[in-house]
Amino acid sequence: MKNMANTILTLLLLSVVVYLLIDNSALKSQISAIEEKFSAVEISEGEELDLLLINMNRMQIYSDKLWHAIDAENEELARFYAHEVEEVMEWLEEVNPVEDGYELGKMAKVKGLPEAEKLYHALDEKSGSYVNLYDALIQSCNACHTATGHAFLKVKRPERPVFTNQSYSK
Repeated sequence: MKNMANTILTLLLLSVVVYLLIDNSALKSQISAIEEKFSAVEISEGEELDLLLINMNRMQIYSDKLWHAIDAENEELARFYAHEVEEVMEWLEEVNPVEDGYELGKMAKVKGLPEAEKLYHALDEKSGSYVNLYDALIQSCNACHTATGHAFLKVKRPERPVFTNQSYSK
């Protein structure tokens, strides 16, 4: 009787595993089809510039929060925001919006992304040299603004948090 119960239980578990494998492959196929549809969508120049402004605003928010996390010596929170800054830079690199003849994605790849990556890796390794790396990141933003004729867009260390409803302490 015990052997029969074990056999039934084994068959039942095997059936569940097979079902999950089949269902999982169908899900992967659906995800691939959706990804293909999105990759085929083209963004117009006007939409590209709108997305650029949205992402520059995201970068400003993340860099503000990043500074306050660094200032509060909260490496975990700082690493989170450093990663978010990197993601915006990677978006720029991927989309490579062009404004006034400047390929902003290529500029971000050369000027900003290396500095964002250095800061993220320093936070990941807990090296403690965050202030200088943050300043280098900000200088890379300003260098890009200057190179594209937007020197009037000058970024600096924030003096107080924009978002006062977030705790930056550990």
